Amino acid sequence: MQLLHETKLRRIAMVYLRYGIYDSPVPACFIRQTAPTSSDAKKSTPWFPPQSPGTERKFRPDECMVLIITSEIAEGATGIVHDAKLQVQTSDGYLTGDVVIKLALRPDQKASLLNEYSIYQHLASKRVNGIPTVLGIFDCKEGPSILIMTHGGTCLHSGQAVSSTTRYVFPL
Repeated sequence: MQLLHETKLRRIAMVYLRYGIYDSPVPACFIRQTAPTSSDAKKSTPWFPPQSPGTERKFRPDECMVLIITSEIAEGATGIVHDAKLQVQTSDGYLTGDVVIKLALRPDQKASLLNEYSIYQHLASKRVNGIPTVLGIFDCKEGPSILIMTHGGTCLHSGQAVSSTTRYVFPL
């Protein structure tokens, strides 16, 4: 629970690819565009509006989170779904956990990602149980967008538990 609280305060997601043939030596940096969706997020989360294009700024470690993409889970209309390890630095050390990252490359996928986020936001505001907590949408300058969320547990397409070794392809 502390890990989820810590991620709500982070503006920058530094994403590494570490699976298959991918082993990125430097991260892709994404800036937070949306707030988390948990039902208590509005009470405890400062909201940082997106920065203006061209704004250069240095970020402190307590404003960043590190995500290491470890495998591809599925591909669908919203984008590609990946397993990832999340790490945040705190004054007491590091907190780590498993998350899911949805990667949207095309403009239509980015629009679908925003729509999916708004659905999760609505469900969280109604305190619906059993839905993943969305940690936010992050954008890479003039590049892809990512939706970071907790594991939902079961693939809706097949009804089977999703593991990092299972890959599903959804019909578009």
